[in-house]
Amino acid sequence: MSFMLLGILNSQAAGGGITSSYEHVTTTTLTSSTSQISVSLGNNPYADYKHLRILIMSRSTRNDQIDTVRIRFNSVTSGYSYHGGRVENTDWSTGDSVGTYSPYITLNKTWASQLNSNAFTQMSLEFPNFRSTDMKPQVLYSGGGMAAANNSSATQVKFGSGLNGNISASSVLSSVQFLMASGNFAVGTEVRIYGLKDA
Repeated sequence: MSFMLLGILNSQAAGGGITSSYEHVTTTTLTSSTSQISVSLGNNPYADYKHLRILIMSRSTRNDQIDTVRIRFNSVTSGYSYHGGRVENTDWSTGDSVGTYSPYITLNKTWASQLNSNAFTQMSLEFPNFRSTDMKPQVLYSGGGMAAANNSSATQVKFGSGLNGNISASSVLSSVQFLMASGNFAVGTEVRIYGLKDA
């Protein structure tokens, strides 16, 4: 066994090494509907974290069964490129949502007002190295939901990634904005933020 490997093992045994779990930072639950949810990622309480995970449980006020959730970085309204794929029932599609120089990133479908009032859609978003000053802000996302209105059996799992080409690589990700395509985010929509510290 090399001295380098032995040193790594000793460090891990002593409680060092890579942090293995995300820590809960904050939770926000809407008490009134809104067209946009803005999350500030300034120095506090995020300064100690290298990576972020945001879980959003959403529902729309749109008078339909579904709506679409979108996202922006730092309130920038152009320059987004993204590609999402999906598994719908037993079918696979790699071109479910594709955007180049778009005004936002399309994330996923979400339940709307014609469905049961307790029906919310969950999405998970990862922001690697979100405070980096040598890479453009980007997101990895995944979630599940209903693929089409008036078809509650058309369920889907979706995942993808996106970034903004107009934001300088030297700029940190200072905020994210969640947008609803047609309606508003309904009361009870919840945003949970978790952080992963550097090793």
